[in-house]
Amino acid sequence: MMSRRFPLALASAVLLTSSAAFAQAITVPTMFGDIAIPEKPARVAAIGWSDAEIVLALGVRPVAISNWIGMVEHGVGSWALPLLGDDKPVILESGETNYELLLSTTPDVIVNIRSDNSEETFKRLSAIAPTVFGPEGTAPYAASWPVQVAQIAAAMGIPEQGEALIAATNKSIADSAAAHPEFTGKTVAVVAKYSDTYGLYLPGDARFDLMTQLGFSPTQPVIDAAGSNFFVEVAPENFALLEADVVVLLTLDTSVAELKADPILAKLPAVIAGRTVYPEEDVMAAFSAGSTLALEYSLEHLVPMLADAAAK
Repeated sequence: MMSRRFPLALASAVLLTSSAAFAQAITVPTMFGDIAIPEKPARVAAIGWSDAEIVLALGVRPVAISNWIGMVEHGVGSWALPLLGDDKPVILESGETNYELLLSTTPDVIVNIRSDNSEETFKRLSAIAPTVFGPEGTAPYAASWPVQVAQIAAAMGIPEQGEALIAATNKSIADSAAAHPEFTGKTVAVVAKYSDTYGLYLPGDARFDLMTQLGFSPTQPVIDAAGSNFFVEVAPENFALLEADVVVLLTLDTSVAELKADPILAKLPAVIAGRTVYPEEDVMAAFSAGSTLALEYSLEHLVPMLADAAAK
């Protein structure tokens, strides 16, 4: 079911298409220097993780999308499909970029904001079209959604619309936080399991940052590991480090049913007491995508589960 917040995003996207053409070329500061874009781009290729969803939220349908989610046919989540309409952009599988296929889409600009920040990739993409990465100081795969919006809006020549989208999304988050004052003062752990590895998402990751914006506090293990990366592994024998007042449990390569049956996680007091959230596949994907559209979807579907867990 589509989020009740989605019509606001859709209306905003329609509004954002009414920008004026470039009066002159613009320059976008990036980690690889200032990027000149000679005219307002009509054909945008979105290569970074969830970049395409932000392009859509800003009123443009990308000509190429990198399929970071993997589980969807069109490279974007269900929460963004209405904005894609009947368009069928070229889908680039995440991992090794197919530069020849990308070249065939004749993009006017390429955005690769939340990425591995590879200079080699930047040079190869720049041979196809002006390419915008994150600003100086952006960590690999850790560009926040406001940074993504600002960089992509600048590359598209509509910075004011980017500011409006950031403000609207922040208001949605603030409204959800205000509706749930019980989150304040409670700790949260966002835990992921893949293969035999367990770990915690840290500040700087879109998933964890949404939790703190909603009013939750980090646990001491998260505070201790903050700044090292956006994720820290936890050895199975140290499973107690995964504990919090509310625990959000994610899986990267298995089913939710298998996650619920995990013998290590079953030892956590939060699991025993039911203070846990197991997002289903679509909600988990939105939570991980962290675009403005995905955040609206997460607020609609994840927050009620957080409230149930916090009440216990």
